[in-house]
This record gives sequence, C-alpha cells and structure tokens, in this order.
Amino acid sequence: MTQAIFRNTAQALHVSYLVLSMPPRQGAPFRNMLVRMLEDLDDLTHQQQVWLDQLRGTAGSGTVNFGGLSPDEIRAQCSMITAAVRDRLPEPERNVIWARYAYQAERASGVRGLAGYYQSLIGVGNDMAMLALVWRRYAGKERADQDFSFRQIAAECGGSKSTYERANKVLTAHLRALEERADETLTANFRAHGVIEDESLQAA
Repeated sequence: MTQAIFRNTAQALHVSYLVLSMPPRQGAPFRNMLVRMLEDLDDLTHQQQVWLDQLRGTAGSGTVNFGGLSPDEIRAQCSMITAAVRDRLPEPERNVIWARYAYQAERASGVRGLAGYYQSLIGVGNDMAMLALVWRRYAGKERADQDFSFRQIAAECGGSKSTYERANKVLTAHLRALEERADETLTANFRAHGVIEDESLQAA
C-alpha cells in the first residue's frame, strides 16, 4: 500500500498553498483546520484516510497526530512542495501554478506574469483588459462572472465585448496547455520524491 501523502499533483498543490496561506497554528485549531481540509477533498489516499481517522479520534488531546507529523513538520512538507514550483519550473509554468493555486501576492504575481507573457500573442493592447482576462480564468466562476465579464471589460477598458470573447478563447487554450506542461513536470518530481502516488506502480 502506498504511503504517498497526496493522491495527485493538483491535490498536493491545493493543500500546500492553502496550509501556507494560513497563520501557523498549534494544537486543536490546527487539527480542526486539517480535518475540514481533508473532509473537503475528493478521493482520499489511504494515508490521508489514516490521518483523518487519527485526527478525529484525538480531538481532546490538544496535540496533532497527523501520521506522525507535527504542525511544523506539515508546514515544512507544504513548503517543500511550493518550493518545487518556485525553483523547478520555468517562469511561465511557475506563474500559471501561482495563478491557479497560490494566494494573495503570489497569485497576483502569477496573473501579472501571464498577462505580460501572452499579451502580444493574444493581441490585446490594453494592459488592464489583459489582466482582467487572466483573472477571469483564475478568480473562480462567481467572481469571474461578477467582476470580469466581457461586457465589464469592454466598458472599462474600451473595445468590444466580442473582441474580448474571441481573445479569451485563444488565451484559455494557451493557459490550459501551460497548466498541463507544469503539471507534467511537477508530477514527475513529486512521484520521484514520494509526495504523490505512482499510478504505474498501482497498475502493476
């Protein structure tokens, strides 16, 4: 049975950036946060299910029993995962991971980097409009529809709604391809270090 921490790369990134976006916590507050986080994940690994059972079963102890990892060790593991994004990916791939999974300054930096990288290719001359198109993909559906609709972009930045709709289709295709390249690179690294499950070993 695999002892990998995460099921796949997307899960590893989601959890790691979420943990590191929160202030360091000890004892029950940290444990409760982890329980909620694990309960929200789909398709838990065996190791994650073990951790969740342990966390639920030790609610009154005041300590965290997360598969033998202390709160500081869990944050250190998450830091290693985010460091791989920072140090092992080319700048465009790093930016797309930051835009998709990171929070606050890192996410904003990723969005700005992607906007600059693709602006001439997409043919959107207005800097703010290009930023808005990238934010539209990574802000979440509700905020995208509310704050970054094509009609709003056209009204605030000039140009036509249909122009931005066409540009968005081209941009989305490029961003998806970039996300896939980043995922492939990180998946190879995470499997080699036992961070995520090796599907080839499971199928053997």
